[in-house]
Amino acid sequence: MKGEERKYSLAFFTTTSSSSFPQPQNGEVILDQSLKTEGVAVGDMFEHPQTGEELEVTGFVEHERFNHAPAAFVSEQTFKTMFRMNQKQVLFTKEQKQISGLESFSKSDFLASIPSYQAEQMTLSMILWFLVLISGMLFAIFFYMMNVQKTGMFGILKAIGIRTRELFYMMWAQMLVLTILALFLSGTVSQAAGFLLPEAMPYDLPLSTTLTLSALFLAVGFVGSTLSGLRIRQIKPLEAIQQGEG
Repeated sequence: MKGEERKYSLAFFTTTSSSSFPQPQNGEVILDQSLKTEGVAVGDMFEHPQTGEELEVTGFVEHERFNHAPAAFVSEQTFKTMFRMNQKQVLFTKEQKQISGLESFSKSDFLASIPSYQAEQMTLSMILWFLVLISGMLFAIFFYMMNVQKTGMFGILKAIGIRTRELFYMMWAQMLVLTILALFLSGTVSQAAGFLLPEAMPYDLPLSTTLTLSALFLAVGFVGSTLSGLRIRQIKPLEAIQQGEG
């Protein structure tokens, strides 16, 4: 930024006549709002290191980043001056069209075609599914230990005529109460973090994703507790009562 000798890494974009993207005038730039936390304000002047052209900040946009770098929207003429190119790289349209000489992509396909994005998402997905696998194992171990401690009680319940199916219902009810409580607390904390963390931090957890993962953890909890509960079927009332007395 001019006058303070501060440098920023920005991803420059421009567009032709389109209502989907900002369209600043020559000599103007519109930045991602994350730069507000670094002291950038409307009216500040930026100098491009290659061309020496001065750009005035005239506004901000929300959640516009590319490869974690804040987006900077400039006019078409300014973009040509910066990068010495007249050809456009991407043609964006809200409607799905097939244009001769161009290859069409959906939004998800276009993101997947970016090597850095694909590698990053693959790593995050592996971490996510690994954590889901670990949580499933913890569910099974936790309920297995609970069932071992209640062997005598299960034996007594079986002896007085309680069916194994009803014991499973009791165990599932415990699983639901514990899991829903844990998911509610963790979901509240994760959603609150989106408001408390600084804008510059690349943290975005939509409510839909939280609900989807919550449903997944409920399914994992059900499977884990059911596998651990198979021990209930093997409990013999007399042996369990004798074990509990010993």
